[in-house]
Parts: sequence; structure tokens; C-alpha cells
Amino acid sequence: MNRLFLFVFGISCAGLTYEIVLFRLLAIVQESSVIGVIISLALLGFGYSGSFLSYLKKFHDKADPFSFLAYNSLLFSISSVLSFLLVTTFDYNPNELLWGWRPLLYLFLYFCALSLPFFFVSNCINLAMVFRPEQLHRVYFSDLVGAGLGGLCAFVFLEILAPGKALAAASLLGVLSFVVITPLNLGKLLGAFSGFLVFLFVISPKDWSPSSTSYKPLAKAMFVPETRVLAESSSAYAQISLVESARIPFRYAPGLSLYFEGVVPKQWGLFINGGTFFAVTQGSGGEEDWQYFEHTPESLPYKLREKAKVLQVGLGGGDLVRLARFHNVTSLTVVERNRKLFDFLGSLEPAFMPPFGEEMLHSPPDSPLSLMGSEASYDIIHLSDTLGSPSAFLGSQNDSQEAFTLEMFQTYRERLAPGGLFAISLWNHFPAKESLKAWRMILDTFPRDSSLVIESLQTVLILAGTSPLREEEQRIESFCNRNAFRVLYPLEGASNVYTLLAQENEEAVHEFVEAYPFDLTVPNFDSPHFLNSSKLSFFGDWVRKGMNPRFFPVEADYFHLWASLFMAAICSILFILLPLWPLSHARLKASPGSLLAFAIYFSAIGFSFIVIEIAVIEKLKLLLGQSVLAVSIGISSFLVGGGLGALGAKKLASKEPATVWGLGLFTVLCAYGGVLCFALSALARVAPSFPPGVDLLAIVGLIVPLAFLMGFPFVLGIQRIAEASSHYVSWAWAINGSVSVLSSILAQIGTLHFGFTVTFSAALTVYFIAGCVLPILRKISS
Repeated sequence: MNRLFLFVFGISCAGLTYEIVLFRLLAIVQESSVIGVIISLALLGFGYSGSFLSYLKKFHDKADPFSFLAYNSLLFSISSVLSFLLVTTFDYNPNELLWGWRPLLYLFLYFCALSLPFFFVSNCINLAMVFRPEQLHRVYFSDLVGAGLGGLCAFVFLEILAPGKALAAASLLGVLSFVVITPLNLGKLLGAFSGFLVFLFVISPKDWSPSSTSYKPLAKAMFVPETRVLAESSSAYAQISLVESARIPFRYAPGLSLYFEGVVPKQWGLFINGGTFFAVTQGSGGEEDWQYFEHTPESLPYKLREKAKVLQVGLGGGDLVRLARFHNVTSLTVVERNRKLFDFLGSLEPAFMPPFGEEMLHSPPDSPLSLMGSEASYDIIHLSDTLGSPSAFLGSQNDSQEAFTLEMFQTYRERLAPGGLFAISLWNHFPAKESLKAWRMILDTFPRDSSLVIESLQTVLILAGTSPLREEEQRIESFCNRNAFRVLYPLEGASNVYTLLAQENEEAVHEFVEAYPFDLTVPNFDSPHFLNSSKLSFFGDWVRKGMNPRFFPVEADYFHLWASLFMAAICSILFILLPLWPLSHARLKASPGSLLAFAIYFSAIGFSFIVIEIAVIEKLKLLLGQSVLAVSIGISSFLVGGGLGALGAKKLASKEPATVWGLGLFTVLCAYGGVLCFALSALARVAPSFPPGVDLLAIVGLIVPLAFLMGFPFVLGIQRIAEASSHYVSWAWAINGSVSVLSSILAQIGTLHFGFTVTFSAALTVYFIAGCVLPILRKISS
């Protein structure tokens, strides 16, 4: 009996490890990867597993349980590798969704292939419960503890192994479960396991490094002859690739003046997850190599404040560090979330990286949030979104953008010394998007007469100070005239989009923002999505424009979310709901009102659980700055807490009066949910001052009690309907699973447009509605 529990523990650990590793792998392979879609894939596999097992009730009594579990665990290990290798053969480009239907076929194949391993995991867990119903609580507990460990395993694997080998390690966990449960000869098992291990880690081609789609920047760069990867570093945060192009060197200088007559030094290309591009300049260290800095907008703050104390938010490829060194700053502090990037650049040949290792470069804080508790002051604070290529948006759904929020702009203002300057470099889009969001935050934070905008051909530099910049107008104008940059004083200059946002008439500003084709909502800690400018009403705008393919005011990543939602709906109907339809021939005997309550209840709890989980993970990405860590902590906490709640639900359901207990539970759940919503929002301001690890303990301590309460509703509902007919139980699983598949993506869209608080509150409201419907379910059983 003990080996059954150990088996469930192992296969649950393998399943969650695979889920989180898959999140990292898809971020490398394709142009768009969001946690809502990955969770949707997992829920889809669990959903159609329930439908499949509904047809095997007669088989349950005849089959050898241990053999059936062994086969499913082995199929998980095989499918987890093969399904991923299969989808890498699709040259899937989410951008094509904007003008063609072929990518929808690829997306459908993605959902089918990548949900298959979760199908086998679900078979194992569900069948273990069926085969040992008297030990259901112990099976369920093993499932939850194993899943909790899986979150930790995934993070550790991604830290110490290449992403492809982390996938191999997840599949090996399935093989270990197979070894535990199978009745075959031990010697044969050890031989099979050893052979599988050798294949995965020794013989396997290309070191199991996932290859990105041909549309990603790294893949495009590798098409150039005599291009090679010099070095590569992988962690749970990102995969970093350093690339050299010998025949056609990289020469990357955003915003460089057309008047510059020199040559930009040769550069290496630095790619994050095969997408975001940085340039690493291969200068010899002489002053002549850095003369091109004088002809970029970023050098203006250093012209106005000499011998400055500087803070740079974001490291990139190190060029802004060289820019500060070129202007002989007195000290330099860099804030960089990805410490692996700092270590990677610092390990390069010193001749190519002269600023690193010098006393002037302070040890970098890990998080921009750490500035909120600091008392340091700076003469220049520089924040840049032009460090990477224009395709840097691809990481916007995966990583936190807290540095580009209103609260952080207020913090930058507080950290400036008297007479200090704040500069933000952005891409000069047409029509403008991110630069207008940043301009609105500048207007809300800095004195209106101390801000201006400088446009180059490719970039926008917004400059704000603690005192009026008009006193230095001559030096600014002289710099811009020498480089053919356009300087705008929006408060008194000619009419332009910046002027329209700066006017005193709030009603006119509101009308302009509403009519603008892109979303100009100011990002904040509640909704830190600076790089997303797609409006929720984009379909309506497109239709009003006559469905012109040239006018589609939406980013490809954002449209990919909606396409994934559509595909999740299709797959839920095909694989979960339709297979159960023939089983309803023995009609569900209840009044229409009771059946409606039945559908509302199980839809509501499926929706609310997943929406709260995704919303909390989005908030954790802000707090922790690492998507994989946020996903690991979030999912593990909800699974363990929810499972413990489900174990206690049976005792609660047996208490009388059950209706009063049920309503009380939902009331407590919603009340604590409100407390958690406030606590997580407040934690963003105080967590950076905590000792290492304490913030993680605080997060887990806040989430688990809510997850514990969220584990009760499903069990309470099932126990009310199970006595009437097993068909009710099958349909409860199907309705709950189908809605959960959709909710994981809807939650992502909700946090994107309405923020954490509104999305979280909506889920709690739906939970309360479920609590009001719960008493009606008793009529079905009676």
C-alpha cells in the first residue's frame, strides 16, 4: 500500500515540475508564452482525463491497478519529451494570427500535444483514488505534497541545468514513479532506467537545448554566415546567449545622430531567451571607441550634470555603464533584477568590459523596489527601454515591469538630489505608445515646468528635473542642434501629442486618451503592464475601420492571448464536454432550477479558484521579479493549501446544519481574501527591506490559509450531488474543468486591463455567489 502513495507523490511531483519547466521552455522557443496559457494546458489534460475515465468504470473492476498506473507513468515520461520535441517542429509565429488562419492550426496542435502529459498524470492520480477509495484522503495528501515539491524541483532544475535537460529531469521523475509502482523484475527495471538516463543526459543531441522559432531575433541572427554562439548561460530566470557575427558585426546604437561621421565599434549580440537583444561593445578601452556616445540623446543628462552620482535602472549589455564612465561620473549604482546577467557580463574578458570590477561601480541592488526603502540620493537617475531591440516587448507578459510604474516614478523623484535629473529612454513608435504613458507619469510626478521631450529618429528621451529646465535651455538647444534632435517643450510648444496630454483641461485630456487607438492608462503596482498598449475594445475599433488588415491596434502577444482563449474553448468542448454527452442518456433527474444552480455552482468555483491563483501569481511576479519563482511559489502554495482544505471538507459537510456551515465558510473565504488582497499590495512596499527568504515565508504564510479555505467548496458540492447519480459527479468535473481551462487565460486578460484588485475582487464575488447557490444543490440529492 505504501508504494501506491509514494507513486502518487512522485507522479504529482513530475507533473508540476514539467508544467513549470514547460513555461520556461516555451519562453525560449516561441515569441509568446504566458503562465495563463500553460496552466490552461495542464487543466485541459486533467479535464479530458476525467471524461476518458468516465468510460472505464467497468474496466476498473477487472484491471490490474498497478500495471495500469505503471503504463500511464511511463507514457507521461515519454510524452513529456516527445510532445515538446513535436511542437518545436512547428514554425509557429503568433504575429501571423493578425492576418492568417494557419497559425490557429498550429495553436490547436500545441494544445493537443502539450496537454497530453498532463492527461497521463491525471489518469494516475484519479485511478489511484478509484482503486483505493477507502484511502482517498491519503492518496490526495500524497498528490498535494508531491505537487508542492514539484514547484521546488522545477526551480532547482532550471537553476543548475540547461532548460532542455530540466525537461529531461522532469521526465525522469516519471520514470522513478514507474520504477516504484511496476511489478516487473527489479533488475530489468534498473536496466531500463539506466538506459533512459544515459539517453537523456549523455547520448541526446544538441545538449537538449531548445531551438527557437525562426521568427525570433536570435534565430534570425544565426542565419547570417559566420555567426556563432560564443557563450551561453542558463538559469531559472532566463537563458543568456552571447553571439558573434564575424562577417557582418553587430553595430547597435539606438538614437544615434545622423550627423555622426565616425564608426560604431564592433559588438557582440546578447540575447535573452532568444528574443530580447542587447549589444556588448568590443571596444579596446580607448576614448575614441566611445565617441559615438556624444551623439546619442542619453548623453544629454551627463552634459548638464558633470561629476554626477548616477543610478541606472537596468544593465542591458553594459553600454549605459560605459556611457557613465565616459563622462567621468563619481559613482554608479546599477539596479538589475537578473543578477545572472550582471555576473555573465562581468565574467567576460576585461579588455572588452573595462567598467566592471572598478570601485566606482557599486554592488547592484536586485530590485527597483529596494529603492523605496533607501535613503540614498543621486544627481542622475536613468531608466531605459532602448537597451534591447524593439522586439523586447516579447518579455512583457513573462517578467515584471515594476520599474515603469507610477509608484516607482514617485520613488525616483524622492531619490533625486536637489537639482537632480531623471531621464527615461524609450522607442519612438508611430503612433506613440509607451512614451505617452511615461509622459503621463512624469506629469503626475515632477513639476510641469521641469520636463521636456527630445526625439531622435528612433528614440525618445524624456527629461525631468527637480527644478525648471528652462534655465539650461541654451545648452539643451545647442546639444540638440548639433545632433539634429528635436526638442519639445510640451507646456508651451507647438501642438503635438505630448502637448495634448499636458494641457490643464482634464476633460479634454480624457477625451484624447479615450479616442487614442492605443491604451494610455498609467501603469501602477496594481497593473504594472507598461509595455502592453492594446485596448480591450480593439475588435470594435478594427471593425469600425472596415476590418482593414493594415489597421490592427494590438500587439501580437496580446492577440495571442485571445487566440489561446478561443482555442482553449474549442478544446474544452471537443475533449471534455462532448465525450460526456453520450453518458447523459440516463437523464439527470432534477428540476430546471436545480440543474441551473448545479451548473452555476461548479462553474463559479472553477472560475474563482483559477482566477485568484493567476492574479496572485501576477502579483508575485511584481514582488519577486522572477516569473519562474513566482509560478513555483504560487502554484505550490495553492495546491498544498487547497488540498489540505479538501481533506477537511468531509468533516465539515457532515456537520449540521450543513447549509449554515457552508454559507459561513464562503463568508470567511471572501473576508480573508479581502485581507490577502490588501496584504499583497502592501507587501510590495515593505518586502524589499526583509532579510533574504523572509519575503518568501511571508508570501506562503499569506497564501496557504486562503488556499485552505478554497479547497472546501468543490468537495462540499460533490458530496451534495454524489448520492443522486454518478452522472452528476462526471458532469461536475467536466463543468468545473472546462471553466477552469478558460479562466486561466481570462484571469491574465483581467489583470492586464483591470488590475490585480479588481480581478481578485471579481473572483471573490463569484465565490460568494457560489455560496448562495450551495443550499439549492441539496434538492438534487433529495
